Amino acid sequence: MNPETPQSRPEHNDERRLGDALLMFSAIDKLGFGSRAPDVQARWQEGVDRYGTAFVAYLGFERVNPDDPEVLQHFDIDYVATYSTQNAAIAAFVEDMGWATEREEFGRLHPETELYLAWDVSEIETRMGELYEVVQLNGKTIVFLR
Repeated sequence: MNPETPQSRPEHNDERRLGDALLMFSAIDKLGFGSRAPDVQARWQEGVDRYGTAFVAYLGFERVNPDDPEVLQHFDIDYVATYSTQNAAIAAFVEDMGWATEREEFGRLHPETELYLAWDVSEIETRMGELYEVVQLNGKTIVFLR
């Protein structure tokens, strides 16, 4: 899935970054950052510095061993993209699956059906869930491989 291009107003970036940072550090503290060995803390810090909220979300998965020396490499394999909204993630999934192109082509061949064609968002979310783990954190939608 392709990540969307973030659209933000520059005058709000510093406030948004500070808010995101506070929420991330709160979440990472709940994962026991302070009680971890120094090498683990260093890896976590590197992950947060490089990947931000997505890395914090990843550490929270039951299948992830946050103390694993290769947790950053595992993240690189599992991480797909971060989106500003669930709808943006769904749109990227539909595009990546080729469904948007197929729907457009069908609409061109059968223009009389255009008013009746609609996405079944619930079914799309189910299909996404078969391939990806979708996490909501700090107002972002973060997608990982299962």
